[in-house]
Amino acid sequence: MKVLAWNYQGAGRSLTIPSLKEGGRARESWSFRKFKIFISRNELIDLGFEGLPWNWSNNWSIGEEIKERLDRTPTSVEWNRNNSGANLMHIQTVASDHAMLLMDTRPERNKWKRRFQFDARWLQYPEVEKVVDSAWDKQQMASRGT
Repeated sequence: MKVLAWNYQGAGRSLTIPSLKEGGRARESWSFRKFKIFISRNELIDLGFEGLPWNWSNNWSIGEEIKERLDRTPTSVEWNRNNSGANLMHIQTVASDHAMLLMDTRPERNKWKRRFQFDARWLQYPEVEKVVDSAWDKQQMASRGT
């Protein structure tokens, strides 16, 4: 049975790739071989992330600190297609040695501000003229319309 669309968020050293580690001893490539095979066989794509390049730290003093990207989000091609624009953020915290992971599967897409349109029905209210006069008297920041 083949899973059509899925997302897996997980933690563990078996998910580590050498380029995603800072400090400490280098890991042998055989130690994450099974994970690479798993990714390849299932045609998974790493979702990527925003924020710090690592999401775990041993929180030791400078010079002895180890930072790694342990938590990853491999997703299927179909999942990516169904959730285009989804993103993952590494959110730093002082309460844990792991960063929080926040996945947004529905990021706001080009929300254009609606242009202001005057409604003539407002003229039936006497206070509207005062509001408009007051607004015109205030200095406003202009935009370039972008």
